[in-house]
Amino acid sequence: GAPPRVALELGVHAGVTEFWMAKLALSADQEDGGEFALTGIGFENVFRFSREARDPLDFAWFTAVGSGLDSGATNAVEFGPIVSVSSGSVSLVLNPFFEKTFGENREDGIAFTYAGRLT
Repeated sequence: GAPPRVALELGVHAGVTEFWMAKLALSADQEDGGEFALTGIGFENVFRFSREARDPLDFAWFTAVGSGLDSGATNAVEFGPIVSVSSGSVSLVLNPFFEKTFGENREDGIAFTYAGRLT
């Protein structure tokens, strides 16, 4: 029964150095055919540790800060490793991240989130 909603993110990312990639993004929502409203801004960083091209293990560190632009929005810092293992044409990527909210609408504790991809 919720009204239709559209969400989008517009971001710019670039490899600042061979070690560091940064992304700056704006988030916007549109509810039930209304106008788009900016809802958040985020700054993400990936720090990739050097490796040999033939090495099957790749390791990076992810850190992001997101801030809601609405008064009821939650701000958060997300961080954790990105681990990739590859062999031939098979690749496994694991992202075990932690998230800590801050500011006026913060929640107690640290949340654990994860993602994985097998290709």
